[in-house]
Amino acid sequence: MRKYLIIFFVIPLLISCKKDVIATFDIHIENLDTYDESEHELYKLEIYRNNKIFKILKSEFPYNLNRTIRIDSIKDGKYLFVYENIFGKQVKNEILINDSKNYKIIINPDRLDEKFKNLAFENMRNDEVKLIYKSSGCFHLQKDSITILNKGDDYFIKYDNGKLKKIDKKIIEHFVDLENRIRNISKERGCTTVDSFIFSYKGKSDTVYDGTCRINLVSTLTTYREKIKI
Repeated sequence: MRKYLIIFFVIPLLISCKKDVIATFDIHIENLDTYDESEHELYKLEIYRNNKIFKILKSEFPYNLNRTIRIDSIKDGKYLFVYENIFGKQVKNEILINDSKNYKIIINPDRLDEKFKNLAFENMRNDEVKLIYKSSGCFHLQKDSITILNKGDDYFIKYDNGKLKKIDKKIIEHFVDLENRIRNISKERGCTTVDSFIFSYKGKSDTVYDGTCRINLVSTLTTYREKIKI
């Protein structure tokens, strides 16, 4: 009898000790590429709680969602943030809420999880890759090129006069990521501005076009080169 009395008193005590989780979401929409100064479009963000729809945030075209969004009274559970990136592909962020605190949620419209196979900059072996890039529209024309040379474990910028400038691995990693973004550009067209990217390597060349008006990789590359002086 005493045993059952103990259980009778302990169970309510355990239930009363269970804390109520009431958290807050601070959602920040920002670019993953810090050299990209554009405000990329994001019109819809779906939020799921425990695999059921919790909230859908929408903004009518041509207005984007606010760059900072606060949501209060968040209960515990598994939350999933789903949105479409600027490459036309679905991105998912998952977070577990188990404490009463403020959770900072970062949403990157330019986040790209897919990896293109056989990237030219990634597979250089004692050879070089030249990238010619151009952006043209009704009122502008922007064109430039860059050549990167590999010799063993070392990488160099090769200038038109033949001069070489040694660069570190971080720059190569940036160009690998840049090429991956270029290769994943959507095939859709309809924009008055068209960007083109010509890769020349191993005696051949191929071209990728961007007619989406969503990505701005030419401007981003120009900003990157100016800031690191290459």
